Amino acid sequence: MFMTDHRVHQTSLRTLIIGFSPATAIAASALIRQGQPKLSILVLAATSEQQTAARSLGLTCEVASHRREVGRHLKTVPSKVIIDVDDIDAEGLVRAARSLAPQAHILVRAQRPGSVDRLMKGGASQIVCDGTLAGKMLAATVVAASVAQKGRLS
Repeated sequence: MFMTDHRVHQTSLRTLIIGFSPATAIAASALIRQGQPKLSILVLAATSEQQTAARSLGLTCEVASHRREVGRHLKTVPSKVIIDVDDIDAEGLVRAARSLAPQAHILVRAQRPGSVDRLMKGGASQIVCDGTLAGKMLAATVVAASVAQKGRLS
């Protein structure tokens, strides 16, 4: 399956987003707020829900259900690649991205801390791990609550 919206020209592609979730939507919105043109961002989505979410932000979106389709876009050498798919698929995509776009900054969203080392070895530039972030937020909340409680008892 391959459907396309040809608004993104190969020469203007700066950011390739593979997969699309609420977290990726926030990242894409931040790029746009910083002045990156929407037409320089291409989203490769596997589901109609992901496509709808990406298009609601005014982004160009294509269905990419096979690595071959993803590889075609990586050959355009985007400066940023954001990968937001399950950890097993992310490992192969990171290796492909590093091979086809060696200068690209590859940001990966990992769901499990156990995947971080494999993604880094595969060539990820940066990894955001849901499990690690949630743990840090929980720890900070617990510490803040303890400090507040101690302050009230003093």
